[in-house]
Amino acid sequence: MSEEQDQPLIVQERMAGPSDMLRAAIERGIDAEGIKTLAEVFERMQSKQAEIEFTTALLSFKARCPRIPKTDVGVHTSRFAPLYKIAQVIDPILTQCGLIYSFDTMLEEKRVSSICILRHVGGHSTRTTFAAPIDPVPRMSETHATASAISFAERYALTLALGIVTGVDDDGKAGAAGETITEEQKKTLQQLLNETKAEGEAFQKFLGVPTLADLPARDYARVQQALLQRKARIAEAQKKEAQK
Repeated sequence: MSEEQDQPLIVQERMAGPSDMLRAAIERGIDAEGIKTLAEVFERMQSKQAEIEFTTALLSFKARCPRIPKTDVGVHTSRFAPLYKIAQVIDPILTQCGLIYSFDTMLEEKRVSSICILRHVGGHSTRTTFAAPIDPVPRMSETHATASAISFAERYALTLALGIVTGVDDDGKAGAAGETITEEQKKTLQQLLNETKAEGEAFQKFLGVPTLADLPARDYARVQQALLQRKARIAEAQKKEAQK
């Protein structure tokens, strides 16, 4: 008897694909309820694997993506990296990592909300929302003001979803002493870490620093957003489990 035949049936089925598992179940006379349970188990396995692949791809993107310089000046003389220049830098890297993004926009009275949908070829996706007011600007029509607000919201939703860092080119001096997160921000992140049980090797790599106290202030928003998204996924999974 071969080594594969010596393995328990359950091990062989775990190594098989969904069609093989279904065929084996039918051959062994498993009823409709059993097949449904088997399909649900496999769906959860696929979902978990897709989430792992997504996280790995995002880590790969973070390792490759450079800081994007703020080259343009806004209406209030603040410098920023425009969306099209961010896209020029990140799109080729995202393609290599199997990631792609798109936007959904909701228009409300005097406000726009942009949802950045980040997808991975493995099937997992996240949604990051950023809202911005439609501020009236001298010599700018209402249509142009709305378009400007949409662009602003999309830019921030995208940078939060990917943890993109933008800044004025200063020869790598950003993140010097005194630019780490505050004690209050550290407490907020630590509470989210405790609630989501996210402390582990993978998340440590995502942070990019040995401890929370070493986290640069510029990375606070992306880490908080990632933890909030994880918290939402956990709550949704618990809700589905409670409904069974």
